[in-house]
Amino acid sequence: MLRLAYISQLEADMTDERIAQMIEAAALANASHGVTGVIALEGLRVCQVIEGERADVDRLFSNIMGDTRHTAIIELDRTEVSARRYPEWSMVRLPMVDMVLHAYAVL
Repeated sequence: MLRLAYISQLEADMTDERIAQMIEAAALANASHGVTGVIALEGLRVCQVIEGERADVDRLFSNIMGDTRHTAIIELDRTEVSARRYPEWSMVRLPMVDMVLHAYAVL
């Protein structure tokens, strides 16, 4: 089981509606591939944690790296874990401050 965290910047023309559609599509795709995680946005800055089987997380992150909606992608952490931290969330959006608080509370 792998947990991966990254940050990125969304392209300038991303609207709230497009962001909501992107997250909804990600939640559906993640559920079908057994990937879970959280995403936080502040303006166009993104912080996301994804977790699942190594091959699934690697495939997803490769897709994100090739997604033109994301720029300045930086992988922050890649950790083998024995259990999921977000087993109930195929993808949930949190405010950035909540994600930081959550990370420090449970990491």
